[in-house]
Amino acid sequence: MPKTQEMQKCNRCGEVKPLTAFRRHAKRTCGYSGICKACRKAEYESSKGYFGPLPEPEGSQRWLDEIRRRAKVIRKERQQG
Repeated sequence: MPKTQEMQKCNRCGEVKPLTAFRRHAKRTCGYSGICKACRKAEYESSKGYFGPLPEPEGSQRWLDEIRRRAKVIRKERQQG
């Protein structure tokens, strides 16, 4: 099925960019993410030091609990703002 839309507007920065600037997303009707790769990368970079280092080695129960707690906080913040 050929694509008729070659450009898409980013939901974060509002710029209209080519589809190559967006990640593939199978669950969206257009097939691409609503946030461009540049905005996604900036979001990732800004959240790197958000919580600080993890308390335990990867895979331990305490480590898993901390990851789940951090994810819950982030989800709650995104829902509010």
